[in-house]
Amino acid sequence: MAEKLRNLFGAVRSTLNMFTEDGVQKPEADYIDLMAKAVPLFDIAHKDLYEMARKDITKAEPTSFTSIEDTTEVNYKADQAMIYYCAARLAPFKKKELVQYFEDEWLRLRARCANRMVTMDIEDVYGINYVQKTLIVV
Repeated sequence: MAEKLRNLFGAVRSTLNMFTEDGVQKPEADYIDLMAKAVPLFDIAHKDLYEMARKDITKAEPTSFTSIEDTTEVNYKADQAMIYYCAARLAPFKKKELVQYFEDEWLRLRARCANRMVTMDIEDVYGINYVQKTLIVV
């Protein structure tokens, strides 16, 4: 199922709150600003992941994100990776180890999010002019 960016941003928000030093949550106004910054970050990560994790094999180019209400076009593992990509770039930079942790998670999940399917033409050995493309899990 495709995720709305709003839901992914909620996960980013939860992730950032989980690692606050004092346990105090940021004010809502701060998150409105971060939400606006998150949309282009999600767009960059989505485009990076699209080729290997897209759901629609016939669609070559991903949709550009312009709103927090846009929906991803990749598998759920890529959606998870996008959360850490965004968190790494929105995390307080005074906590370098936190930024590095989020970046490492982004790279780990990015490597695992590839769909393991390829298309393969089936040869017409019987001469009935029937050509089929099949997705094969590798």
